[in-house]
Amino acid sequence: YSESQIMGLVQPIVLETHQIGNPYTSYQIYLANVILPGILQLIIIVMVVFSIGYELKMRTSREWMKTADNSILIALAGKLLPYTAIFLVIGISMDILFFRVLYFPMAGSLLSIIMGTSLMVFASIAVGVCLISAMPVLRDAISLAALYSVMAFSLVGLTLPIMGMHPILQGLCNLFPLRHFFMIYVNEALMGVGFSYYWIHVVALLAFLLLPYFGIYRLRNALIHQNYPLK
Repeated sequence: YSESQIMGLVQPIVLETHQIGNPYTSYQIYLANVILPGILQLIIIVMVVFSIGYELKMRTSREWMKTADNSILIALAGKLLPYTAIFLVIGISMDILFFRVLYFPMAGSLLSIIMGTSLMVFASIAVGVCLISAMPVLRDAISLAALYSVMAFSLVGLTLPIMGMHPILQGLCNLFPLRHFFMIYVNEALMGVGFSYYWIHVVALLAFLLLPYFGIYRLRNALIHQNYPLK
């Protein structure tokens, strides 16, 4: 057979692919922009749970509350604001590294991605406060926080599309801040379609900020009365 005849047998149909958001089909572009924010979400939730739960475990929560005049809002603000600043710096630096140093594809606005990252940081902090409020025992809350954070990697829709999951799992995907950040990243950075296509995910991240209010008084009572197991 001649070369043209052989190629007709080996590859009878020649594919032409014109990929919009990732023309190099680079897994680094697909994975790094979600895996690293996912790790950041895990660290945030576990650190928030540990920093509050450690006060209970070491029986220092009453002194902590006294310094805040027994105001749970002031106590949480004093405890979490330094962590929030650190995590925001890490998240924003990560975005700048991806899109300004490594030159990952950016079809939209970098400021929108930074907004999404910042909202994910705030939402993750709110989830951590909610978990330690629901279960004010350090070992149990840490285990729950780790389980919750790791599940996000499977349910974010990165490796397995949401439409291929069981309907129940499709609903559970929305319970993770990382899922909504992922949708902001895809629509803004890869597709460049604008805010009108992912505004619902911005609203969802803002809704996470309401979670601590459902258990904040339970947490306050636990910090003052220390009426939960400490080991």
